[in-house]
Amino acid sequence: MGAAMRKLEEMRLNVANKEEEAALVRIEHERILKELAVAREELERVKAEETKKLQEIKKLEREKARVASEKIQVHSDVNEIQSDIKRMEQEMDTVQQDIDESLSKIEQLQVQLARVRKDNAIVCKKNDKIEARIVAMSTRR
Repeated sequence: MGAAMRKLEEMRLNVANKEEEAALVRIEHERILKELAVAREELERVKAEETKKLQEIKKLEREKARVASEKIQVHSDVNEIQSDIKRMEQEMDTVQQDIDESLSKIEQLQVQLARVRKDNAIVCKKNDKIEARIVAMSTRR
């Protein structure tokens, strides 16, 4: 019976050790669960930050696309303005040619006018002489 008692005592010690180990395992399990809860909270926080960053990236990409579109429009406007400038320069060249031609015609007309005035002056002198002769002839009669 002594051996059975020892065996029983040994089994009780063994059970106590196993219960102590189980308690330690439960404590460790609780610690791990707490760490897991903290890790989950951290994961949720990181997910929220990443979601926020992704939203910001999408916003920046939309802004980038808008700026690119505006840049294209500005280039188009610049090209249109440059085209208008070239057209206006061509029109100015045409107007300048017209002005030059008109000035040349004016100079020619001024020369012709000077000749006509000279001729008119000669004709007037001749007219005056003829009138003077007519007057002289009519007074002689």
